[in-house]
Amino acid sequence: MQCWTCAFSPTSSTTCPSLDAKSLTYQGSIKPYFAPLFGVSTVALGGLSSATITTTAYVSVTFLLDNSSSMLIPATQAGVDRMNSLTPLSKDSDDSNDSEGPIGPKGFKKPKSKNVPSTLGNLQCAFACHWDASGTDYYGLARNNDIQLRFDVLQTAVASAIEQMISQRKIDDQFGVAVYTFGNTLTKIYPADVNQTMSTNLTDGATAARKIQTPVVPDQANTDFPNVMKLLVQASTVAGNGSSSASRKKALIIVTDGVVDYGDRSAPISKGPINPAHCTAMKNLGYNLFVLYTTYITTPSNLLLPFDNIELLDYINGTKSPAMVPSLQSCASAPTNFAEASNPDAIKAAMSQMLQSALGNGGRYTQ
Repeated sequence: MQCWTCAFSPTSSTTCPSLDAKSLTYQGSIKPYFAPLFGVSTVALGGLSSATITTTAYVSVTFLLDNSSSMLIPATQAGVDRMNSLTPLSKDSDDSNDSEGPIGPKGFKKPKSKNVPSTLGNLQCAFACHWDASGTDYYGLARNNDIQLRFDVLQTAVASAIEQMISQRKIDDQFGVAVYTFGNTLTKIYPADVNQTMSTNLTDGATAARKIQTPVVPDQANTDFPNVMKLLVQASTVAGNGSSSASRKKALIIVTDGVVDYGDRSAPISKGPINPAHCTAMKNLGYNLFVLYTTYITTPSNLLLPFDNIELLDYINGTKSPAMVPSLQSCASAPTNFAEASNPDAIKAAMSQMLQSALGNGGRYTQ
């Protein structure tokens, strides 16, 4: 359905998804001062006043969610503290004195009640890093202890955002959605059909977001943002003007901790903030880019990475986190398309606000 040619009568108003046209008729008469000299007692007046509000009728929103190991930190400070206490080799571990034998430098033992692989030396970890399909890793440790992870919050926030789209649509195919996760590569979550760039079945989209599974990630660099964006560009089509389902405006909402590492594990090519230049190609396709920066909960202050990538620690513990902001802001299409959030409520609120901006982008008023 296309409503740019919506017609209305002088005494009615018609609202379409892409055109909200309002009109008002008026009539009356006046008594001109000199008109009676010419035999005219009154002069009738009448007319039509109208206003047209053109809005973004058809919009497609793509959610790109960072699902790398570094995004699997507990969602709250209480969760971080609990994970830290459960972590083998942690000085705060509940089982630090209940051991089967040494597995690292002197003083560190393998807890009997934890079956986490013992290849981590003396590093403690409050991340639910996932590399073992059998669940005997930090991800399994978090799941077995009912610890809510940050990515769990992202799933809920995205599903709620899609449900927000459902509540605001005026016709069935007005809004479209696509959901991807990324780490070492790009993973398409929804729609499942490889030939579809997006789907207007928003209910299934919300369900798919809630069911995202965290992948097993071998011990390798696993946040290859340049490769991810290259693949996303290849999977995307040019944005339109929103006037029809075939010419949709398009928005991309990226949610990430901003930490990048990729290349050979022994000598990663890059460590640190994402390069905003890798966002340019999506902008060139006409996408309106939004970036939600999920800052870290960094207490305890000695929180460490569970692998030999210590150069990233300064970004995670906050020492270099200010460097993230200008990079991520530059990735977004405008400074107002950028937000920082850490706790679950803030993340959900920021997601909702970004979605509202994405759906309302491009409105213009004429009279």
